[in-house]
Amino acid sequence: MFNIGCLVCHPFDDFILFEYYAIPKYEIEDAYFFYYAGVQLQTGTSTNGFDNLVYYDEDRRMLVVDDQPGGGDDEIGLIGYIIFSPDGYDSEELDWTFNNDVAMSHHDADQYDITSAGISQPSMDGCNGARGCGRVAFGPLDLSPGDTVHYFVAEVFGEDIDDFEENADRVIALLNNDFNTPGPPPQPEFRVEIDNHTAIIDWSITPTGTNPETYQDQYRMDNEPQPFEGYRLYKSNYNKDGPYTMLAEYDIAGNGLFQDAGLEYQYTDVGLLNNFEYFYSVTGFSKEDAVVGFLSQESSVSGNAQVVIPGTGTPETVGQVAVVPNPYRGDIYYHTFNPPWERPSYYGGVWVEQDRRIQFINLPENCTMKIYTVSGDEIKEIKHNDATRGFEDWNLTSSVGQTVAAGIYLFTVEDNNNGEIQTGKFIIIK
Repeated sequence: MFNIGCLVCHPFDDFILFEYYAIPKYEIEDAYFFYYAGVQLQTGTSTNGFDNLVYYDEDRRMLVVDDQPGGGDDEIGLIGYIIFSPDGYDSEELDWTFNNDVAMSHHDADQYDITSAGISQPSMDGCNGARGCGRVAFGPLDLSPGDTVHYFVAEVFGEDIDDFEENADRVIALLNNDFNTPGPPPQPEFRVEIDNHTAIIDWSITPTGTNPETYQDQYRMDNEPQPFEGYRLYKSNYNKDGPYTMLAEYDIAGNGLFQDAGLEYQYTDVGLLNNFEYFYSVTGFSKEDAVVGFLSQESSVSGNAQVVIPGTGTPETVGQVAVVPNPYRGDIYYHTFNPPWERPSYYGGVWVEQDRRIQFINLPENCTMKIYTVSGDEIKEIKHNDATRGFEDWNLTSSVGQTVAAGIYLFTVEDNNNGEIQTGKFIIIK
């Protein structure tokens, strides 16, 4: 039984892994496991696939198929096959064999003799010049019923010998690291200070906080002492999951990587709409792995996102309370604004009637709002007690959850600290 897996992210996009599980049903002594390759390197119209070279790269335990110069198909590149040690076995205690002289046999005894015969490559023509065939193997293993031999075979590609060997070294490193790859820095911690039409984002490192700049990564192949490279600041007008726009990138200066902009720890975003929701995120990103070419890794954009609502704070008492929008118009799709005035509250982003929104602004710290019909019937009471946010939302439903009708509505706002009351009115058009 075997599985085929493809890692399609650079730099692991130039090989294919085959995962094998061999489970015997009876006792087997001195078993060998081999991978046989029969390859013709040629273009789609070329008939020169017979000029392939087949040889053994002993350091990598890899069967290599290359193309001889000439013949009109020199641009093909190389292909190779690496068979890896099975789980639980020391590679130094196994015999590793190679043969490029004999094609596949239909007789088990012949197959065994060929596979167990050690390293055999009388020439590099492969199977008497027939085509690019050969086999790589390991053994011998003594197995009992139910034992599991779990191992991988990699099919490696490359445009030229340097590219080919780099890709082979990458897949070897990947398996040696048990498929662990370089990761991003820890998620930066940040704080936001709000003001009138303004948000100040600060991600300076605190004495008790996480320091992304000092993280280490044991899975890097270049042993870089400081994998950290920089910060990125993102903003979304929609929700925590984005989409996000990058506002700024700051990286270590003078190392020739990325922008060389220098590290900064604060950003002031101006021109915001008061009492609207914005979402900010600060990420850390790493240097590229200089040995295997593994790309720079970045922490999650949404992983530490914060909702930010700029505004003016709270006045000392009532007197400036207003309702927005006034009038509220049912024929306007407020949820399509950028940023949205109304946001879907249900899973899946579906807007429903209860997502309507008007807002009472310029509220004092501790107050009570009451909403009435023009005939004097109270339909909703809203309590406010927040020293940092001078507004409250209402979703146009009564205290019993019913959607209110179009019309003129009255409101009162009582300052609970001094008893002062402000009155006003607003209109709902549907």
